[in-house]
Amino acid sequence: MMKQKLSLQDFFKAIDRKLNKIPEDKIYKVRIELFGKILEFKSPNKEIIDLMANSLTGKITKKKGPADAVFWHVVDKITNYLSEEDAGKRFQYQVGEDFLVLKANLSLLGADAQHKNYYYIDNSGAISIYGFTCLLYRYAKREGYLLLHGAVVGMSGTGVIVAARGGSGKSTFSVSCLLKGLDFVADDYFLLSDSGPLKAYPLYTLIKLNPDMHEKLKIDLPIFYIETKTGKKMMDASKLSFCPELDIKGIVFPKVADVEAPEIHATTKATGLMELAFSTAMQLEQIEEGKAANHILKRVTGLPMYELSLSKDLDKNVEVFKDFLEQLNTEKKKEKKDKAISE
Repeated sequence: MMKQKLSLQDFFKAIDRKLNKIPEDKIYKVRIELFGKILEFKSPNKEIIDLMANSLTGKITKKKGPADAVFWHVVDKITNYLSEEDAGKRFQYQVGEDFLVLKANLSLLGADAQHKNYYYIDNSGAISIYGFTCLLYRYAKREGYLLLHGAVVGMSGTGVIVAARGGSGKSTFSVSCLLKGLDFVADDYFLLSDSGPLKAYPLYTLIKLNPDMHEKLKIDLPIFYIETKTGKKMMDASKLSFCPELDIKGIVFPKVADVEAPEIHATTKATGLMELAFSTAMQLEQIEEGKAANHILKRVTGLPMYELSLSKDLDKNVEVFKDFLEQLNTEKKKEKKDKAISE
């Protein structure tokens, strides 16, 4: 295997040599301030860089000097970086914070954390945030954040994580909340503080919907791309209002149900909690999935959990949820008052 013939650092040097052969005028790049750092995104594909420039919540900067980290996205054959024998394998390899993940002849994901270079190479040519999101997941951990797969909505500064597997109505529900004026952080990926008070932050100004819900909600937003496998539309929602942060006070597990009116109630079932942890780990971690999922579970365990049965009436769903959030805010104010009295 590659790891027996070549060290990770030697392999990353070989990647750098190949990338350095790309003419400068063929490389598109943008610098964005995230996590209080300057991150540079580079690719020979202009569409990928335009997507990141227009969808990440950070501020585009023209500051000169070395970036705090460089993220590469390259569409290329994996055999241009590995032998045909090695490129056809699936393996995961990690040394400290450096890592390499190879999916047989499909993609290569790597982090040279020592030199602050991150790489995503795939041969599909698909326009997507996925590659850079996997790399940002790794970088976020270094900066004290968990990048999670889920939605976050709220009201008056108090929010909840909306966690569920595909087909549960999570995205449709959270986007409905956004359109009705509730606080909205994300419907797909978000950042969660990894220590101290639980706070959620947006990473992208994107929303994703399947074609029928896109039509039903009558959303008139630019479409960045359509996912090949699912047909879901990834839209530019930067003109809508994204909440910069929310205090997290619970986790809601939605499900589409055969009910006339939506219902929400407390639960001790942890199915949705496991979905939040393991869907994130399986999608983004890719090396120590179990360890990553357990870390996520440890961080959010203790939050109140609720089941939300969604009706076909999207407006009613939001109204019931709004009443629920008002109750959470009342409880939050009471806790704050009681704490002040006790001190």
